[in-house]
Amino acid sequence: MEAWHIWVLIGLALLVVEMFTPELVLGSLALAMFAAAAVAVAGMSLAWQLAAFIAATLMMMLAVRPWLKRALYRGSDRRLTGVQALIGRRGRVTEAVGGERSPGRVRLGGEEWRAVTRDGRDLEIGEDVEVLSVEAATVIVKAIRE
Repeated sequence: MEAWHIWVLIGLALLVVEMFTPELVLGSLALAMFAAAAVAVAGMSLAWQLAAFIAATLMMMLAVRPWLKRALYRGSDRRLTGVQALIGRRGRVTEAVGGERSPGRVRLGGEEWRAVTRDGRDLEIGEDVEVLSVEAATVIVKAIRE
């Protein structure tokens, strides 16, 4: 088996695996392997093949891959999901909230969450709050005073 056969076979295997991943890393490496295979077909030494592989990998990772990812994901939904979607939402205190030592509860939409204030201020039942961040299953809130 010649060197270019090995480059092509590994490149094809990486392309198959790339079909199951969304990052385009293995596809970039596969295309770099095809570049090395082309150098091998031209009869150049292993050093030239490795140089072509490295150069093509750098070009793919630094230039082509970022551009291709932007193009592929341009129309994707950018809305936050999971707990990240809670940040900025407003709710109401249902059980008095304080700092880390005295957590309470807030209602966000139809759910109740364990809540604390970042600055340790106490919030009374019925006060409106805004979510600053989420740490584990606890929301960090601040009072909304209008």
